[in-house]
Amino acid sequence: MAARKYRLNWNPGYIHATKRGCSFGLRISNEAAELDESHVQQSGAGIDVVAIAGVISASGEESCNCLGVVTRASVVGKVGSTDILKILEFKFVRISAPEKEVASKQLNDLAKLIGEGEYYFSINQSDERPFDITSSFQSQLSGSDGNSEYFWNKSLWAHFAELEEQIKTSWLIRITCGYINFKKCYAGARQIHVGLISRLSTGRVGTRFMTRGIDDSGYVANYVESETIVIEGENIFAHLQIRGSVPTFWEQPGINFGQHKCNIVRNLEGSYPASFKHFSRILDSFSVCRIVNLLGKGEGEDKVSSAFAEVITKAQNQVNILIAIDYHKETPKGKNLRSVLMGHIGEALTNHHFLNFSNGSFVSQQSGVVRTNCLDCLDRTNAVQTVIALEALVNILREMNIDEGQASRFNETVKGVWSESGNAISHMYAGTGALESGSKLQDATRSISRTIKNNTGSDENKQRLIERLLYGDLPTTLRGQKILSLIGNEAVLLSKDISENIYFRKDEFTTELPIRVSCCTWNVNGGTRSPNLNTDLGEDKFADWLLGKADRRPAFVEQEDARGRPPDVLVVAFQEIVDLTPDNIAKAPTKNMEVWTELLENALIEKGLNYIHLRSEQLVGAGICVWVRQHHMEHVQNLSFTKVKTGINAGVYTGGNKGALLVKFQLYNSTMAFVCAHFAAHQKQIAQRNSDMHEIYQKGMFQRGAPLSAQEWQFWLGDLNYRIDVERQQCIKSIENKNWPLLLGKDQLLDQMAKKKVFNGWQEGKIRFAPTYKYDKASDVYDSSEKGRVPAWCDRVLWQRETENDGGSVLDCGHVVHYGRYEIKSSDHRPVCCLIDINLLRSDEHALNDVINEEINRATNSRSSRTPSYEIQEQPVQNVYEYKNEQHYSEPAATPVVSAPVTVDPIGASDMSWNDPFGTVKQVEQLAAKKSGPPRPPPPKRPPPPKLQGQTASFSGPSRPPPPSKKSPPPLPSNRGMIKRIQVARSAPIPPPAALLSPLQPMKATIPSIKVPPVIPSRQPSVLPASTLEFGKPLSAPPPASIARARPGRMAPSPVNSIIEPVLVAPQTKAPPIIPNRAAAQPPGYSSSMLQPNIAHSAPQPVYNTPPIVNNNSISSVAKPEIPIREQFLKHMNITDPFAAKADNVYQMPPSDNFDDFFASRARTQPPPPKPVVATNPFATSVPRPTTLGPFQQNLQTVGANPFQQPQQQLPFYSSVPVQPMMPQPQRIGVNDLPVPLIPSKSATMSSSGSKPRAAINLSDFDPLS
Repeated sequence: MAARKYRLNWNPGYIHATKRGCSFGLRISNEAAELDESHVQQSGAGIDVVAIAGVISASGEESCNCLGVVTRASVVGKVGSTDILKILEFKFVRISAPEKEVASKQLNDLAKLIGEGEYYFSINQSDERPFDITSSFQSQLSGSDGNSEYFWNKSLWAHFAELEEQIKTSWLIRITCGYINFKKCYAGARQIHVGLISRLSTGRVGTRFMTRGIDDSGYVANYVESETIVIEGENIFAHLQIRGSVPTFWEQPGINFGQHKCNIVRNLEGSYPASFKHFSRILDSFSVCRIVNLLGKGEGEDKVSSAFAEVITKAQNQVNILIAIDYHKETPKGKNLRSVLMGHIGEALTNHHFLNFSNGSFVSQQSGVVRTNCLDCLDRTNAVQTVIALEALVNILREMNIDEGQASRFNETVKGVWSESGNAISHMYAGTGALESGSKLQDATRSISRTIKNNTGSDENKQRLIERLLYGDLPTTLRGQKILSLIGNEAVLLSKDISENIYFRKDEFTTELPIRVSCCTWNVNGGTRSPNLNTDLGEDKFADWLLGKADRRPAFVEQEDARGRPPDVLVVAFQEIVDLTPDNIAKAPTKNMEVWTELLENALIEKGLNYIHLRSEQLVGAGICVWVRQHHMEHVQNLSFTKVKTGINAGVYTGGNKGALLVKFQLYNSTMAFVCAHFAAHQKQIAQRNSDMHEIYQKGMFQRGAPLSAQEWQFWLGDLNYRIDVERQQCIKSIENKNWPLLLGKDQLLDQMAKKKVFNGWQEGKIRFAPTYKYDKASDVYDSSEKGRVPAWCDRVLWQRETENDGGSVLDCGHVVHYGRYEIKSSDHRPVCCLIDINLLRSDEHALNDVINEEINRATNSRSSRTPSYEIQEQPVQNVYEYKNEQHYSEPAATPVVSAPVTVDPIGASDMSWNDPFGTVKQVEQLAAKKSGPPRPPPPKRPPPPKLQGQTASFSGPSRPPPPSKKSPPPLPSNRGMIKRIQVARSAPIPPPAALLSPLQPMKATIPSIKVPPVIPSRQPSVLPASTLEFGKPLSAPPPASIARARPGRMAPSPVNSIIEPVLVAPQTKAPPIIPNRAAAQPPGYSSSMLQPNIAHSAPQPVYNTPPIVNNNSISSVAKPEIPIREQFLKHMNITDPFAAKADNVYQMPPSDNFDDFFASRARTQPPPPKPVVATNPFATSVPRPTTLGPFQQNLQTVGANPFQQPQQQLPFYSSVPVQPMMPQPQRIGVNDLPVPLIPSKSATMSSSGSKPRAAINLSDFDPLS
């Protein structure tokens, strides 16, 4: 037995799966599956399993999806490091509540079917990709990724579609149905493994009498690929052959016991497109196909064999070679089989070669294949394929240099595995083992068992289980049918989300194709139909009726234009095709149906139109025939018929004298369904007719479990038997006067539709013709018998386009071209035809593949980009001050930072009068109020102006701006309004300071703000951002640098490299505005390498945006000082101006006597008269002096690195008590790094040791306008 490699733990709402030797787990919920890198071995309830097959979707009794797992398996072979196992026990586990048992009987029956020993999988002991048993050795060694045709649990993989392919292959298994076995053989000391792999195709899978012949996609019933394998070490030898049903449209109807009655349901022209697809698929892998047909001449086989020969002859090529062998006649009971067979294909087998992969390379490859068939592809086919396998084995052993004396044990081994394979394939298809076992009693027992199973419903139940496994719940819904029609059977491999996205993008790869549909219905009133036409009764008008040619007789139909174009699809519904007698109800004779079909085909041929007869079907008296124009045939797929019986009900038996025939097929990429119905008769049986309609609609179920309600276009035609509730004489008089509104007002069907009791949402063309029931035969007179039935519109045609909320147009439901009756008098009813123009979808294969790949890649990338966790939650935006490793603005960024327009916060609006001498902040505030956009959060409350007493306050720093919305990206940077923003930035005053922070009090980060006070004009501040300094560490020597722009009328300073004592810089609480596409000026000597000396930063400095001001002038319009305040300042500081000899026209106005008057004068529109300069020095004091030079303070605090943060200037405290320094020894900036011509004065400051005062430069002594 195989070891249990996986552990499943139960959790509320999901299953946690772990795998031995794997570093991550899998979290499987009801919605999706995702990785869990924690690989936590959880304790609690759970089970150990051998393998995981996938998730099957919920439906019916089960409310949640179920996980399919293998709980017991046995090893049947080994290829390299891959074990091949047979499933012995399979189980479905509810994902949402795994501790509860699965309630669905269908899923329990499906699990039992998979565990019967006919399903296999492969698993690798390492993490490498295992050998894929769904593909042949030659295909895999040639680089094939596997064959989905033999991949049975592909629908269960859809739940994991968003995971990477490597992850799915590592965690999930591929299951195939068939037979696999390997056995050891010895040739001397050489150990050789001999095996057989038989894979059953999923293309047209089903039980014996439910799936015969071919379908429109080119798949045939019981199609098996069998590969005889010989492995010695790393050398592989293999020979492949195939079997499959005769690739034409045929069937075996009714109860079959010991007979082989066969019917051809489509002629040569209709069969050839599908047969061509079938052989093209074979020739994609091989250059030639030898076809061995074992059908005989009797018991109905000759009809099928002749049709097969016609198809091969029509192909007219040399790659499909038909070899006909009457098995029972030429080789009775298998005698002389080898000699007869090798006489036909012996040389071909030698020429086809076999696979020889030795020493890591191809020595030879199989170039041709033998395809064998009988009627069921079971017993006779098993015997022939065994002989072919033994002959191929002889060639392989000769290549391996094994002599004939040692070959006998290999022959016995091959015979044994082929016999077991034949029994397994027969059990899957027919329900019993293979016949011709050598025991007549055993063969008789198996034959009786086959008949019972094939005719008692067990095969039908097995068929539904297989379809549930292969297609999931896709065919059961309208959306699922549309997805299958657009994408094909590969849609079962896609997750629901991916399929939905592809469907909503259908306009990218589909176009609408106009199609005309002719719906004809006629109650022919039983009797025996003659093959001859009676022109006196108007039977020469069959073609006009079928094609919808308008009858010009004004007494019965209003003249309409039939538009000349013949219909693309033609459907004819018959009622009472035989007399509804008890004998006919029991026997259901088909002779009349065959005659009617031939008559209609001849009528179409006489018109010179090429129509292909798809199918005819009969239910007692009801019959339906379908034709399609020849040029549409290659686009017809998935044709399916079903029946619903109503009428006579005797317990469990329903007679079928009333009921419906339903046919559906896919034309291009849309599905169409037609219902031929015959409802209950009699005037007052309205409720019964309504009941018949609802019963048919609910019970109508096609192949793959597809209901009638899941088909996009639905047409309902037949004898619905709804009458007119008026007196007979009044009705006849209204007919003579063509008073159709009066009669339609009393029509039972229209009345019930108006009350929404039946055909709710269906459409019918406007009736402008006389009632079609009931006439005297061969007469234009309504019923003149004693019953005197009231004329009525019994024969009707209705249709609807089943819609949903998918964005499609509800109005596009077809257009009636013609709706009328025809005067063919061979019945008591008149035939009716309705021509309807509709639009079908037609997809472009290349565009569809592109969309599928895009959606798969998008889903995979989206899933892989998520961080694996138990809960995928959206993380909140992290505060910049709480994030320790925030990238500094000087570091290289992946993409340029683009900021939205910034609104400047008018800080301290209530106290603005004392610090806004130029009125700039007020202008900015007024402009910001006019800006449109979402409201911004209120700024932090500004502290009051500084007091004389020392205070401490917690730091309230700016907060990070909210990230831009994903749906609306920020605007691109623009130079528009840049000059105005520069003017505002240089014209704004310095805000009042925040209280100093106590050295023992921790900093508190608050919500950031990007609103910043403007800077005093003349140039950018020449200080380092306080947030970039580290306390207690010396500042590394900066590289040479210069100021970005010299002051007006001055020369640019020369770069210097000296470093002197540093000064303390106060932090700022507001981030500066951002000016797009313009680098900020750097202080002299500053470089980003100061921050991280070992890292070379090549990224440009941050770009800032600054809001514009109202003035629209150039930079020269910025207000300039009107008095020589610079000279006054230098005089007070006892500093000699080296550039005094050079007059600066900007500062030629007389100075004021003090700073208060200066700022007061600046607030006026006109400058004040000049005053003499006061001789006293207001700065000569031992206590800290009031000044506006906030950045040059001797206290420093730092904040978290913010790429948008600049230092802010603050005022010192007025206090008679010495202020304790906030931080350790401050950093120093060299005097030569300061801008020229600002020459500092020397003042006393404490050295780093605190013992001796030494000369230092205090930057607070400098020009306030810098």
